[in-house]
Amino acid sequence: MQSRTNTVLLVEDHDVVRRAVARLLAAKGHQVATAASCSEALSHAGPFAVGIFDVSLCDGDGIALAADLLRRGRIGRAIFYTGSAKPARINAASEIGEVISKGDGIEKLLRSLGQADGDRQD
Repeated sequence: MQSRTNTVLLVEDHDVVRRAVARLLAAKGHQVATAASCSEALSHAGPFAVGIFDVSLCDGDGIALAADLLRRGRIGRAIFYTGSAKPARINAASEIGEVISKGDGIEKLLRSLGQADGDRQD
């Protein structure tokens, strides 16, 4: 069984991004639960070591969702992996957790999770 430190809740409403990130995290040894929406994320019991959230989701606000899950102890920390360039949204997210632009690539997300680039097996 995976330790709690390897558990990740990935909340991303774009299917292709969600599947690709989940596959990569699983290959790095993380136990990944995925959700395409706020309501789906709330259905996962957890707890999770980390929640990775898009800022804007199809049925709500990823920032509010992360804050709620943190408050309830369902995630240990929040990371926002987003394509949003709206300064107010980025600032609000940064008050809760680290913000990583999707434009910066997956490598920065992996580093935030403690994965070295050299861990990949190409």
